Amino acid sequence: MNRLDGVAEWLAWPGSERGIQETRGVAIVVHGLNTLAQRMDVLGSWLQGQGLEVLRVSLRGHGRSSGLSEYSMGKVRQEAFKRTSFSIWLDELNRSYSLARERAEELGVPLYFVGYSLGALLGNNLLNRPSFGVIFEKMILLAPAIELHPMANLLRPLFRFPRFSLPSVIPEIYRANPRTPMTAYHGLFEAYYELHRTQFHGSRIPTLVFSDVNDELVPFQRLTRLLQQHKLDWEIHPLHQKSTGKRRYFHLIIDESSVGPIIWQEMIGKMRHFLFGETETENQAPIKTIEKETKREEVVTGNGGPQPPVKIVKAEIAENKKEVVAADGEPQAPAKTIETETETERERVVAADGEPQAPAKTIEKETKAKTFTRVKTKTKAKTKTKAKTKTKAKTKAKVEAKMIRQRSKQEEEIGLPSSVERKETTELGKKQESGPLKAGQEKRTSKKRKRKPARPR
Repeated sequence: MNRLDGVAEWLAWPGSERGIQETRGVAIVVHGLNTLAQRMDVLGSWLQGQGLEVLRVSLRGHGRSSGLSEYSMGKVRQEAFKRTSFSIWLDELNRSYSLARERAEELGVPLYFVGYSLGALLGNNLLNRPSFGVIFEKMILLAPAIELHPMANLLRPLFRFPRFSLPSVIPEIYRANPRTPMTAYHGLFEAYYELHRTQFHGSRIPTLVFSDVNDELVPFQRLTRLLQQHKLDWEIHPLHQKSTGKRRYFHLIIDESSVGPIIWQEMIGKMRHFLFGETETENQAPIKTIEKETKREEVVTGNGGPQPPVKIVKAEIAENKKEVVAADGEPQAPAKTIETETETERERVVAADGEPQAPAKTIEKETKAKTFTRVKTKTKAKTKTKAKTKTKAKTKAKVEAKMIRQRSKQEEEIGLPSSVERKETTELGKKQESGPLKAGQEKRTSKKRKRKPARPR
């Protein structure tokens, strides 16, 4: 079989190993934006197991070149990613389609398309170009970027800086490049707007869509609204991934490690039924029933005989404990129930008017407890306030005494009288000045003179 170097590659055919002798179809598998093309091999190997020959497409800036180390290959891929465009990607996909079409016609089998995110968008662009004459039997689209989140429009002003790039949010094991340049985002938007101008006229073929309800880039509600608006009779299957402790990227739904084993089995079952009309085999039970059977497994004893589950044994032991048998052989109620009954009989003290009343002892105990707690809280508050005031007064007095000592030392060093001596002298002077008044002498008080009104001229 022919191959396109650096663009498309046929996966190794394991049909003979799995007991499949005849080819049931050919499938083109295309990756998403800045997603490593080789990460689609899990899905491709499953398709091979169903009897399909798989052609994996590697768009420019996403594949691996042979004969290069990991470091140099990463640099080459990043530089190629900066020089890509929508027309280059579409041309690469068209050439891959012609190669797959030749193989499908040679074998006389249908041709299928499987695309994730950007790959799903480019597959629809290819269908809506009448000049290419593309025909697919069926399509499987994973989180198709045919509808985008409104916040993605914030990238459009940055298209004027094609060499500028943003760090990728894809997990490292799925990432083709550490950064995504503006040229790649420009190619994505160009493909998006061209497809919407065609009104999806060429996309009216049987299609199965998988989309997570919490998708960050392709909102599930906007996607369903788009299908209703263009009257596309596609089968859309919502996924409900649960967010774990680590941050989960809900847009990534290409293999078991990205969505989990339960959702992956659900997706596989849907794809098998969609492509070939087959359901789960009778020998293979659903995952939920297997889990229930494992929970209900019988515990085997040492002699090999079956024993009921642990929960049933515990319940039987508890029931046996409750049945307390008296000396005469008759069953008796447990001790706890007897105590509770006696307590309830004691508490039922009926008043004079016939209404039930609480026992007197319990009322006295409650009142005593309330008064004790009130007194305790009051005394605690008083002692706290007293202690605070005492400590404040002591600290204030200590500070004042320290200040006076420092001043007196400084004045003695200079030769001036100390502040204590000056205080004493001033007090004596005041006493001498304010001696006892003589007889008939009155204390003078300063009175404000009243201003006379001005005379009229």
